[in-house]
Amino acid sequence: MPTEPEANPAKKTQAALSHPLGLHIYLYLLIAILILCIACFLGAGFILFDRDYGEWTQYGVLGAPVTFLVALWVALGRCSLPDFSGLRGLLYVTAYMSVGIGGFSMLIAIPAVMVAIVGCLFIAVMSLFHSDSSYAPRQFRRLVAVYYRHRMYQ
Repeated sequence: MPTEPEANPAKKTQAALSHPLGLHIYLYLLIAILILCIACFLGAGFILFDRDYGEWTQYGVLGAPVTFLVALWVALGRCSLPDFSGLRGLLYVTAYMSVGIGGFSMLIAIPAVMVAIVGCLFIAVMSLFHSDSSYAPRQFRRLVAVYYRHRMYQ
């Protein structure tokens, strides 16, 4: 299982190679992102459908998941450091909340990583109001550390 992210890039790379993440971790993260995209699609549909916007409703409904993915990409970029990327952090969060492969593990890991994704977006938005450029990566590391302390495996 993966260990807590190291401060030294060489040690982190060595630890990542010695503890590769399973394919199910990537699948759980993908499912969480997909569920959030569907939620954006449905949310935009419910907001725009009853209004009389005509064809703009279609553009808004289809643009909501794309906007979410672009915002996630920008947020992961803001929360990344050269030795610890935002995507790797979300993979660690998914791995920390996974208890294996199966339905029970999915019930825990997917909602937990969804909360972490929303937290990452919130951290990126809050970092826009801080003059310190290390605010977002520092807070994102703290978020990953919270999941590490409350991981599901021992």
